[in-house]
Amino acid sequence: MKGQNITYPYIGVQITEGRKSYYSTDTFVYIVSVEKNSPAKKGGLKANDIILEVNDVKVSTAAMFKHELYKHQIGEEVKIKVERDGEEKTLVVKLGSQAKTA
Repeated sequence: MKGQNITYPYIGVQITEGRKSYYSTDTFVYIVSVEKNSPAKKGGLKANDIILEVNDVKVSTAAMFKHELYKHQIGEEVKIKVERDGEEKTLVVKLGSQAKTA
C-alpha cells in the first residue's frame, strides 16, 4: 500500500472548530474558506457558514464532519445543513474526489 494513491470524497472546504462562548463546551464546525470551482462552491457553501448536519446527522467537530462525508461514495450527493446569517439552509453538494499518496 505504501506509495499508492488513495482516493477519498472531497468537497473543497477548509474548516475549523469553534465554541459558542468562552465558557461553553458546545463546539461547532465553521467553514474558513471554500476552494474555487470546488464541489462545495458549486453546492452553495460559503466561508463563515456553520455546518450543523450532514444528511440529517448532527456534526459538532471536524472529525465528525469528515466521518460523515467519508461514509459516502465519490459522486454521491449529500445534504449539508448550515447556519448562515442566523438562518438555517440545507444545501446539496456532489462529492468530488481527491487523491493522497499513502
